[in-house]
Amino acid sequence: MNREIGKKAKALWLLAAMSAPVAQCSAMCNWRYVLMVGGLAVLVQIAASGWIRPFGKILTAGYLFTMILLLGETVKLAVMNWPGGNVWYLAFVMLAVAALGARRGVATNCRSGTVIFWITVVIAGIIAVTGVKDIHIKWLMQNGTASNGLLLAVLLLPTMAEIIPEQEKMNGLLVTGIAAIYALVIALLVDGTLSPQVVAMEENPLYVYSKSLSLFGVAKRFEAIVAIGLTLGYYALSTLLLTMAVRLVKGNKDRGARAERAVIVTAMAGAMLMIGIKGLQESLVWGITAVFGGIIPICIKTIQFEKKMRKTVKRC
Repeated sequence: MNREIGKKAKALWLLAAMSAPVAQCSAMCNWRYVLMVGGLAVLVQIAASGWIRPFGKILTAGYLFTMILLLGETVKLAVMNWPGGNVWYLAFVMLAVAALGARRGVATNCRSGTVIFWITVVIAGIIAVTGVKDIHIKWLMQNGTASNGLLLAVLLLPTMAEIIPEQEKMNGLLVTGIAAIYALVIALLVDGTLSPQVVAMEENPLYVYSKSLSLFGVAKRFEAIVAIGLTLGYYALSTLLLTMAVRLVKGNKDRGARAERAVIVTAMAGAMLMIGIKGLQESLVWGITAVFGGIIPICIKTIQFEKKMRKTVKRC
């Protein structure tokens, strides 16, 4: 697996991976909630930026479990965009394709992530331009209660992605900021078009929103285009999570292709198991992600900063 990548390539891969869950989760939320969560994620990124994760066994197991949880939630969200399909079949196919992609290496995934990013930009532009005219300002003024804890988990990905090395340091704050703004735009579009009441009732408001879009006054079937764009984004996210899982276990050692395959198969099996668990609360997922994607990096960054300051004082 490639050891080093450019900061721009990694940023675009990360943005492509975050695009689908950010859009789908923010559409499930009231725009005020999205604004609050986005601001919180930016603050976490500021506090934890540049942290260096030690490869201890306990932390490795915790982060690996977090990756598996997020991978399971990724597949759950992805299959929601293809109503009527067999959940297990779609989940297995998606994970299998993502596993093949992860095996191709970081550099290859960065190139595919860049392509997916620009496809996402085009699709997002289409749904924004065609949907902005249908926004009702009075609906945006209403107090909605819809929320989704997975949005915070996704926005914390740039912090956890520090474990994938690159030649130059990626600007995680910029990536988080772009993702937070994108989430707010989607939330405003969906809230203003469907109303907060409809958003709170629907299981997948973004799918409903895409069905309501029209071009030059004529209704168009945009939901298929949106579903394809989201699926590509979830593919990028799945390859990212699998790559991070491999990196967690291999650490700085070259353990060979057999260990890499074992990690990927274990992560896939764990994700399928998470799909089968009924009643897995999203609060559990975002809570664990908040610990490993926010609290622990901030604590480690604080400890590292303190040690650095002590060395500086001793030298003086």
